[in-house]
Order: sequence, then structure tokens, then C-alpha cells
Amino acid sequence: MTTNILTRVRPILITVFAVAISINLFFVMLPIRLKEGGYSATDIGMAMSMFAVGSIMAGIFGTKVVIRSGHIRAFCTMAAALVIVAVIHRYTNDIWITGILRIIAGFCFITNFITLESWLNVLSDKSNRGKVFGIYQICFAVGFGAAPFLFSLSNEQDPRLFGLIGVFLCIALIIMSMSRLPLPEMPKRSSAMSLK
Repeated sequence: MTTNILTRVRPILITVFAVAISINLFFVMLPIRLKEGGYSATDIGMAMSMFAVGSIMAGIFGTKVVIRSGHIRAFCTMAAALVIVAVIHRYTNDIWITGILRIIAGFCFITNFITLESWLNVLSDKSNRGKVFGIYQICFAVGFGAAPFLFSLSNEQDPRLFGLIGVFLCIALIIMSMSRLPLPEMPKRSSAMSLK
């Protein structure tokens, strides 16, 4: 039974591995590039912290995106937006633009995780959910840990690193868009909770 469910969710596990590599390449590379650009540690910290702003926005609005457009469209849209963010980073080192792009990246990455994890939740059941999410976390951790090794093969000014981020995101996008995973049923729109 466990083997069967792992075979079914394999596209999601491969996808989260690829997304984790791209997210950590951003985390490792951007501060070093900004430091090389002459920005202070305070400015770099503020720009990088904008990722958290995007994450909070995803927590508020990300589910609405998934409900409105569906799991596969939401995932593909966010992955495509992240590829655009990677390309823009290639052409600019401006601290303000970096901060704005970090907000977008935070929103897109977290919305992708909301999409993937809700998909996993639907595909698994109470007998195997713990194992499935445990392996999901292992795939994320391995991908996250692999990114610095890829970074060490080059230097922070190498434009191919942004291309590499785009490649991993496109791999994730292709895997999810071509998979035969059953689409989860979309919940009905919920009304706001009454304060009375």
C-alpha cells in the first residue's frame, strides 16, 4: 500500500526536490551578489527579509489562488513567475528591485508549497499520510542541501546560476503539468467567520 501511494505521488516528490534546489540557490546567491555590489549588511538583510512578506501574503491569498484556478494552473503560474524573477535577477543588482522580487518569490514559492501539500493531503489517507509527508520533507531537505554544492561549482557573478534556477523550476513545471495525478476536488468558497 505504501509503495503504491509513493508511486502515485512520485511526481510531487521529484517536483519538491527541484523547487527546493531553486529556492536555496536564491537564498545563497542573492546576499553574496548584493554584498559584491557594495550594499550594506542592513540593506541586504532588509531586501532578503521581503521574502517573509511574500510568504505572509501567500498564507493569506495563496489558497484563494488555488481555489480560483485549480491546483495545476496555480502551480504552473507560480513556477513560471519564479522563472521570470530569476531572469530579472540576472539583469539587475538593484537593492529595491531585489526587495520587490523577493516579495514575489516568497508569494510564489509558498503558494507552490500550499498547492503541492494540499495535493499530497488529498492523495494520501490516514494510514499513510505520515510516511508520505515524511518522504516529502526528506526530498525537500535533500534538494535544499544540494543547492550550495551547485553554487560552489561557479561564482556569484556567473549568470548561468540564474539559468540553473530556471532549469530546475521548468523541470518541476513540466513534471507537474504532464503528470497523470488526479486533480483534487476544489472546496466550495467559504464565507467569513462571524464574530458573534
